[in-house]
Amino acid sequence: MISFDPFEQRARFFNLVDDVCRALDQPVPVLDAEDVMSVLFCFDEVRFELSHDMTCNADVMLLECEFGSPPESEEALKGLMQANLNLLRAAQGSFGLRRVGDLSTVTFGRYLPLGDHSLDIQVRAAIQAMVGHVRLWQTGAFF
Repeated sequence: MISFDPFEQRARFFNLVDDVCRALDQPVPVLDAEDVMSVLFCFDEVRFELSHDMTCNADVMLLECEFGSPPESEEALKGLMQANLNLLRAAQGSFGLRRVGDLSTVTFGRYLPLGDHSLDIQVRAAIQAMVGHVRLWQTGAFF
């Protein structure tokens, strides 16, 4: 039976971060007990963030990655919005825009359930897939 105790889910998040970082040969961060927690790391030169919020949706974690600069052409922007709609309909994540100062970056994120026993495998597979999509984005072959 899956537990929805936020403290148990936080422990699962800690364990997952440890497992994923070790499997991807990344430094394992020191984690604390904040309500909202995120871990930033790079894999294959792509920036990722794993986050968990104990105050809402404690049974899931969010995996996000940075794709790069937003598309400049209207056609590419429409393609991105269509891809976003298709992903949302399939509950497979969504694209977003992170703005820091004058710089905007397209991001992609998806929620993954913490109660799944194969979550570490799913996260590693999602990270590998995201890296592949980022490479397509960087070469202009995404659309």
